[in-house]
Parts: sequence; C-alpha cells; structure tokens
Amino acid sequence: MANREAQEAKLPFRWKNKRVGRETVNVRVLLPLKSGASLASSAIKRDIMELIRNAESAQGRMNPQVEDVKLMDDGREVWILRAAEGGIAYIVSMRPSKQGGGGTQVELDGPYPFDKSKD
Repeated sequence: MANREAQEAKLPFRWKNKRVGRETVNVRVLLPLKSGASLASSAIKRDIMELIRNAESAQGRMNPQVEDVKLMDDGREVWILRAAEGGIAYIVSMRPSKQGGGGTQVELDGPYPFDKSKD
C-alpha cells in the first residue's frame, strides 16, 4: 500500500523489507535513477543550496554537501546529500516563474531520509 501511494504521488522512492538483526523493518529506498548534471543555472543552484541549507539547519544538520544529482523522467531532480548514515534526498522542481520575465520558480520537497545500503 505504501509503495502504491509513493507511485501515485510520483515520488522516486519505494519501501522494502530489510533484515536488521533478528527483525524485519520497512525502509525507504531510492529508485534506480540516472545520475547527471543539474539543469539549473549557477544562480539557481545557489538558490537551491540556500533552500537546502535552511531545511537542513531546521533538522539540526549543518553544512550540507551534495553527493549526487539524479534525474527524473518528468524533469525533476533528486539532490542527494552526503550523510554519515543512510541518505538524505530533496526533490527539486524548476518551472518558469508565474510572474514571467524569464525567471525560474524553484520548489523543494524533502528531506527524504532513505536507505542506501545495497542489500
């Protein structure tokens, strides 16, 4: 059911069972997406990082650093941060500004903690 909800919400994550010691737990995993360069301009990348810094600061995590960018088929990007354990991802959407003038509207969704282990 959780995987169906994630699919309907067009999220790049799914849930899987993982054995931890003697117990089985559900963990969020990132779908296999292609890594690539962000389509954002340098200025927009700075704006995205500022949004991420603010979100991470609210979580008590300072100095976030991007480890990878994954590209989704619908044009959104998944920015993955370096983390001591597991993974932290933000979904970035960029659209032309509603005010016009050639600007870009950025929306940030997250953070999404996820399991990065290969098992």
